[in-house]
Amino acid sequence: MIIKEEGIPCRCGNRGCFETYGSMRKLKTDLCNILDLNPDLSGERLKEILANLKDNLLVIQVIDTYLNDLVTGIINLVNLFAPEAISIGGSFGYFQEFLFEKLQRKVQEATYLANNCAPQIKLAKLGNDAGILGSVLME
Repeated sequence: MIIKEEGIPCRCGNRGCFETYGSMRKLKTDLCNILDLNPDLSGERLKEILANLKDNLLVIQVIDTYLNDLVTGIINLVNLFAPEAISIGGSFGYFQEFLFEKLQRKVQEATYLANNCAPQIKLAKLGNDAGILGSVLME
């Protein structure tokens, strides 16, 4: 799903894809770029650094831009499928203290929601392990 016309290239060959803008990889890359950090930095170390920079205006701007792009994609999905809830998993849950409440608020405040009916936003209970556990269970 394209969320930005003529946006950055995606691995699929298109440009401006939701996956490219709404992935945790995008957030981590942008944060590492503005903070001049090694892009191979562990999530745990990045979380420690962010805890000390939560009032940093550049960090806040990067997080807000990421969340705005994530909300655009989520709202497009909501308008298509009208779910009652959306579960966010992966490493998003690892950074929930910096992201989750803002994401919930931004979805609730979105003005382009069909029927003005925002779904509940929940964190996946299995977090970053959901994909690997699901693949094991498929066998």
